[in-house]
Amino acid sequence: KSNATHTTLLVDPPSYSCTACTITNGFASVQLQLSTPVDGVVISGTEYVFWAAPAASSARFDSTGTAISMVFDQATTRAQMTAASTDCSQLLLESSVTLIGSDSKCLWQSDSSVTIFLGSSATVVVGDTLAVNVSAGLKSMNGISAASAATFQVGSPLVVVRPEVQVKTTDTIDPCSSLEMRAVAASPRPLTFTWGCLNDDNL
Repeated sequence: KSNATHTTLLVDPPSYSCTACTITNGFASVQLQLSTPVDGVVISGTEYVFWAAPAASSARFDSTGTAISMVFDQATTRAQMTAASTDCSQLLLESSVTLIGSDSKCLWQSDSSVTIFLGSSATVVVGDTLAVNVSAGLKSMNGISAASAATFQVGSPLVVVRPEVQVKTTDTIDPCSSLEMRAVAASPRPLTFTWGCLNDDNL
C-alpha cells in the first residue's frame, strides 16, 4: 500500500531449504533484498531471521541406566511444561512413552535440555528412537518456529557403572540344613540371576 510519502510492501519470504542453507542454534540470518525486475537495481533490503523447529542434538543414558538426557539444538518453550508438570506424554509420542515406562517423569533442566527418569516398566535400550509429539507444541523459545517433531536415537552413557551385587547368607551350614541365599542389586530393570556350586557337579 502507498501514500504520499512512502510505499509499504508485504513480502512472503521464500522457504529456507536449499542445499547450502545452514541453521545454527536454531536460526539463520539472511539478507532479503528488493530489486527491480528490469535492471536488478536494489531498491531496499533488510535482515531476515529464519527460525527452525527445535531439532535433536543428543540423547544418552546416564551412567546408572536410570535416566536419559535429551538435548535440543536451541532454547525451547519447554512445551509449556513446568516443574510441576512432569508427565512425559506432554512431550513425547505415545510409542516413546511406552518405551520409557508409563510412570516415567520428564524434568526440564534448562530451556534446551530435558531429563527422562525411566519408569519401572521401561524397555528402552541403546539404539532405540524417542520422538517428540508435534502436538506438544515445542517451539523455539520465542515461539516463532514451527512445532518440533524431533527424533532422538538413544546413545550409551559416557561412563558405565556396573550394578553392584550383594550376596547375603550364613557363613557356615551343617550337611543336613537347607541353605538360603539372597542376592541384592540396585538396578532400574529386573535382574536375572544364575547360580551354581563350584564343588558339586550336580548343582
